Amino acid sequence: MHSQIDVSDLQVPPELKKDLKNAALVVAPNEVRVLVGLYYDIQEHRLRTQSQVRAAGADEKPHATIQQVAGYFHDLERAIPPALGRFAASRAEGVWLQEVYGIGPVLSAGMISGLRTGPLPEVPTKWYKFCGLAPGQRRTKGKKLDFDPFLKTLCWKLGDSFVKLHNKPACFYGKLYERRKAYEAAKNAAGDYADQARAILAGKNVKDAKLKAFLEAGRLSDGHIDNRARRWAVKMLLSHFHYVCYKVERGIAPPLPFAIAHGGHADWIAPPHPELIP
Repeated sequence: MHSQIDVSDLQVPPELKKDLKNAALVVAPNEVRVLVGLYYDIQEHRLRTQSQVRAAGADEKPHATIQQVAGYFHDLERAIPPALGRFAASRAEGVWLQEVYGIGPVLSAGMISGLRTGPLPEVPTKWYKFCGLAPGQRRTKGKKLDFDPFLKTLCWKLGDSFVKLHNKPACFYGKLYERRKAYEAAKNAAGDYADQARAILAGKNVKDAKLKAFLEAGRLSDGHIDNRARRWAVKMLLSHFHYVCYKVERGIAPPLPFAIAHGGHADWIAPPHPELIP
């Protein structure tokens, strides 16, 4: 979705608005990462400050200063997305990303800055690992991370957006999430994940009685199933983004996954908005 934010009424200095818009086209990808992180930090501070304003109001205490600070956070938060949207729109793959329902300028710019700085891999599975979505990836004390925390956070936000918008007919990846969740739930009910349930019981000290009952019955919890569907939807987005980048960079479609090209599978899902793919 293209940003529809009107920056004309922002209470930030006019020179800041102008600088952000003009700098967007020349900003380096690593600087975009900083700006994306700053946006989410400001958003978090704004929400916390608004909560404090409400609490102060409930106690009938003066809170004009806090309210003013919250307003500044709000204006800064609104000033950043147009600049990031302009950066993303300067690239063909960014134009495609911003047209995807549920992906705005901040996520688009973040994905480009995180995934388009190095050589383009032949297959998207390398991106899955880079984003922390490969099986078994987790933080382990004393061990170096084998994924990018910045991209892992963005992927979580992508999945959250798809889940929140899955009832919208235009949300392509929300609908994929919905379908995948039904598929995962059916496999879980059939006992297909009994081995995984036993592994969780063996590897963790599960204290929650409801969760323990699920696992002992050879089934994953509803939360596990939801997370599996979320990750799959995000992987589909990464796969499609890789497809678009491959065509933009090399002028041809990437090789089909081995299972589809040689294994007799026919479950390739084409990316949305093909009219925007060169």
